Amino acid sequence: MPLRYQNHITSLVDSRIMEPDSLQNYNIPERLQHWAKIHPNSEAFVFVDKDGLRTSLTCKEILDQSVYFARQLRKLGIQPGEVICSLLPDSPHGFIVFFGTILAGCVILNGKLQLKDGSYLIENINKTKSPLLILSSDPKDECRKLFSELIDNGDGTKVSSKTLPFIKHVLYTEVNRSIGFKWTNQLLENDDTEDDVICYDGNADALLMLSSGTTGMPKMMVHSHLLMKYFMEPVQPKCRNGMLNSYSLTWIPGLLYHYLSTGLKSVYIDQRNPPLIPSIGQFLYDLLSQEKCDLLSIEFTVLMNFFKVIENKGKPNDWPEHIECILLGRPLSSAIVDRCLSHCDVVYNLYGAEETTNNTCKSISKNTPYEDFNTGVALAGVEIIIRDKNNVPVPPGTIGNIYVKTKGLLKRYFGDEKLTNDAFDSDGFFNMNDAGYFNKDDELIVFGRTKDVIVRGEDYFHPTWIEQVIRRCPEVQDVMVVKVPDVMFDQEICACVVLVPGSKYSVEQIEEFCKNSFVPTDLDNVPACPRYFILMDKIPVNRNRKPDRMATEKYAKHYLNL
Repeated sequence: MPLRYQNHITSLVDSRIMEPDSLQNYNIPERLQHWAKIHPNSEAFVFVDKDGLRTSLTCKEILDQSVYFARQLRKLGIQPGEVICSLLPDSPHGFIVFFGTILAGCVILNGKLQLKDGSYLIENINKTKSPLLILSSDPKDECRKLFSELIDNGDGTKVSSKTLPFIKHVLYTEVNRSIGFKWTNQLLENDDTEDDVICYDGNADALLMLSSGTTGMPKMMVHSHLLMKYFMEPVQPKCRNGMLNSYSLTWIPGLLYHYLSTGLKSVYIDQRNPPLIPSIGQFLYDLLSQEKCDLLSIEFTVLMNFFKVIENKGKPNDWPEHIECILLGRPLSSAIVDRCLSHCDVVYNLYGAEETTNNTCKSISKNTPYEDFNTGVALAGVEIIIRDKNNVPVPPGTIGNIYVKTKGLLKRYFGDEKLTNDAFDSDGFFNMNDAGYFNKDDELIVFGRTKDVIVRGEDYFHPTWIEQVIRRCPEVQDVMVVKVPDVMFDQEICACVVLVPGSKYSVEQIEEFCKNSFVPTDLDNVPACPRYFILMDKIPVNRNRKPDRMATEKYAKHYLNL
């Protein structure tokens, strides 16, 4: 049933103040309306740029602006179910477009450039047949510069383009930090105050998420509105002052779930004028001191940079008394967890993917025993099966490939039926392509991508396990283990090592440490000691600032002339 918007506050929401638990059955429009009614003038979203310029949207503003945006979409002739492509950076405009598109019953694609010529993005936009493209008015914005050259301006928002044949309208943001958009005068003159229908269907397409594109053409993942409902529903941090989130809106962890679930403010980096990567740790340090957030959701490499600043400068007197941290995206060793707990009171280790949202969660405090790569137990509504290479389920303690079924599972890969069929089995389980096993406490231990497993002869080696052993060497700051070609065994193990600053350790000393660490009793009586060792200044990272195993493997092959 469509919902009717009535003077910003509707009878859909009970007049009493509700605890987050009672919102479980509320959909996105109802949650926006609820928080706008309960505390209309409280901040919902805060954006801070590298110069400290702070912009915020209150609970009432985000509802009002989003409803107005949805109304204007309808006046443009945009129909429910059509895809709206937003190329806006994370900013108030970007968030208004996100919610406004969903309220209008349309599908939001937050696009991003993977290549400078925009070829991947252009191909995906054309695949969706999107009629509307939303761009920044900032002449320095990369997407604005690229796509403005591909479009012939018409009357008002109307445009035409040979490269983007389905785009009928282009909408630009207002300049000078206004939170408005450059609608045509005709739309503005015909504005009215009559009630507008908000289209909402929980099972309908709502989001198109792009994969990182680090292995080629990005995949488009179709999610329904239920994604936002289930993403953080099972995880209940004890924060009271809001969340600091460094993830982009183009990633699932950057979505606006925290505000929808709690009504508390979420603080984001204003990507219209973002800090430079080398200074981001200091930027977040200053931002946390200012905003007093007690929940952190920060990309791993950025978080380590942030911790380094804390270790150098110490915590100011007005630092939040209790801080909790959400970690996603990589297996965690005990050394990493210990470092996080030296600065945070609780760490939530979440395991999932863009396709599945969260599958497991391990809540870790200073007194919690922790096993390397432990991602915790399956969340409510999540089914997990471990299978061997013959697709047969294996018992606890046996390593295999991880399959999951969740309430927040993607509906399909857009425009790719084969990829969709290949990703699911006949029972609807999604292949995570990760290697792992269940321990005796039914907790999932995840080693990493199945494709990263090194097959030496008939033996299988998981890089993260070998890396964890090598990191025990006091002279090693970081390490990435990759496979390289071998004539006899097909693949061999190569360790690419970054030493601690100032270390005089040699390759021979690292090799000696490993020979003493990897003994035949490890891993089914097969020694996992790398055959090759390479010293590097740093481990390459991909465009998402995650360690780039593919680039490291390519470097190792070239270095070793294999």
